[in-house]
Amino acid sequence: MLLEEAPAEKFLPSKIEQKTDAEIDLETTAQTAEVRRRFFAPESVTLLEQFCMGSKCDPAELRELTDQVLAEWQLTQTRHTAPDGTLDYGAAVRHLLNTVRVKLRVLRKEQRQGGSREERRANLYNAAVRQMRDAIENPGHRSPDGYDGPEDQRPF
Repeated sequence: MLLEEAPAEKFLPSKIEQKTDAEIDLETTAQTAEVRRRFFAPESVTLLEQFCMGSKCDPAELRELTDQVLAEWQLTQTRHTAPDGTLDYGAAVRHLLNTVRVKLRVLRKEQRQGGSREERRANLYNAAVRQMRDAIENPGHRSPDGYDGPEDQRPF
């Protein structure tokens, strides 16, 4: 009964704020530029040194990964806006450092394993092609232990 008496306009926002893609791109570019400026500012040196020591990376590597993350933010239009509409620098730095940590972890894992997943897959594929080619070219040839499968799958 109460809903019937109330006009529908009362429940709808009077003006829905919609931004164009150009406006969103401009805001994102401005925010990422501000984050980069403040993140690498002289007053942030202590934070950056602590992060580098804790993550076992050098400043050049940190700068490169930071630039990658900020470029991704621009492509995905990631913004960190406070309720009052300004840049939420604290949230942006937390997000930036967490993303850089993940990228460092992936980079270190790739270094330990000898390349990226795609490189390792390509190496396995090339090894399989070589083995098949050798088997076709030398059909009667067997390995000394009688096993003709991949080297890393030898039984005991």
